[in-house]
Amino acid sequence: MNPFIPGHTVGVLLFGLSLLSSLTGCTRKPATSDTASAKAEPAAATNRIPVPEAVRNNLGIQFAKVESRHVGKTLRMPGRFEILPEARREYHTPLAGTVELLVKQYDKVTTGTPLYRLDSAEWRRIKQEMTQTMAEVRTTSAALAAARAWHDNFHEDDGSGSTAAANKRVESLRSAVKAAGERVEQLEKVLAAVGGRTAEMAEARNKLAETQAAVSQAEVDRANLDANFHASEAAYESARLKLKLALNTVASYLDKSLEDIMAPVKPSAPGEAEFHWQTINKLEFRSATEGVVEQIALTNGGYVEQAGLVMSTVSPEQIRFRGVALQSDLEKLADGIRARIVPPPGLAGESHEPLPGTLRMGLEADPDERTVDVIVVPESRAHWARAGVTSFIEAVLQQADDPELAIPTAAVIQDELTKVYFRRNPENPDEVIRVEADLGIDDGRWVVVNSGVKEGDEVVTEGVYELKLTGSGKAPQGGHFHADGTFHTGTDH
Repeated sequence: MNPFIPGHTVGVLLFGLSLLSSLTGCTRKPATSDTASAKAEPAAATNRIPVPEAVRNNLGIQFAKVESRHVGKTLRMPGRFEILPEARREYHTPLAGTVELLVKQYDKVTTGTPLYRLDSAEWRRIKQEMTQTMAEVRTTSAALAAARAWHDNFHEDDGSGSTAAANKRVESLRSAVKAAGERVEQLEKVLAAVGGRTAEMAEARNKLAETQAAVSQAEVDRANLDANFHASEAAYESARLKLKLALNTVASYLDKSLEDIMAPVKPSAPGEAEFHWQTINKLEFRSATEGVVEQIALTNGGYVEQAGLVMSTVSPEQIRFRGVALQSDLEKLADGIRARIVPPPGLAGESHEPLPGTLRMGLEADPDERTVDVIVVPESRAHWARAGVTSFIEAVLQQADDPELAIPTAAVIQDELTKVYFRRNPENPDEVIRVEADLGIDDGRWVVVNSGVKEGDEVVTEGVYELKLTGSGKAPQGGHFHADGTFHTGTDH
């Protein structure tokens, strides 16, 4: 209510608007005589009060719906909304360098939105190392191919499926050693029996020594060839693994797949870039999720160290409500109780629906305040549910009992000796009905209504005092209103 408008002025204003509303659309009739006017019947009494949109806006009239509630068995706990921890995402730069910002604080971003670019000397060093690693892979691959050719040729099968060439050469030399040894033995026997033939004996022994040396050299050659092949194979595998790890690191920096960074490009000249990653001079980082830019940790063009924070985003719809319960209510509360988050008081506009959820107890209590946190994650969304908004959790302690129809206590006002409330006419939203309240128990915020309303009806919660001051809708003395709005005198129907 406007404090500078006296109560009787509001009454006159509403009466005038009511009169204008009743005259709207009427056609002018010929003037009647004074006698006919004197005999005209007075307007019928009604408990309806017209409240067109202009009146509602001027007086700040607001409505709340009649709800089925467990009045007296509902615990209300104050609290506020807060962002879920997983709703925030931080963006740290993987390399040191100069940052070029591509978004502003509080900008909305979607998945894939460019956030910032990084000009890093470390990135150019990594590209150089990658190029050297790729050259190393090519070199070791060529060396392995040559070693494999020698290895395969030396160990090539002769076609009979028996012994490879290297083994046949060694076996042939060993046979020659055996023959030379037998020749030496024969000459030794002849020399012992007859004598002489000393020169022939010396020649046979020299032949045996030469053949044994040839066998040893053949075995060494075979071992060296095998060792060279395996060394070339190991060097190639090492270079290939090094390149694979480097590519994975680059893919992580660029937030791209291996297929994307290794996509071939047509070089503009010999020796120019052959793959996509070689064409990237500045690293560009994109948003991983939808949200809003919450914080930017540095100015545009600022230098950031490796792993430094550049910005953070948040998904504002991912929220929870943290309420505060008294330690004396711990016996009444438990995990899994159904609860709801009521709209904060003072919201303008039409009535707002509460947000249902499941109550979870906090991990620790506050020994100084003698309170314990309770948490509810809403199962639905509302535009008024934002981080920092204060409101209440309502937890029903006894779900087994049937709920009762209730209205906010702010909708009830004392009018002389009677408590009344104003119900919105379901058939005409620009009209309210003055109802004498038939009330039950209340919990300070809601009061049970025993009759006169049904679930889903709307009652006035703001502007009740102004409606009472008009004096409209009252039943004349000696009569009463029926539910259909008709007036009857006396106590009978």
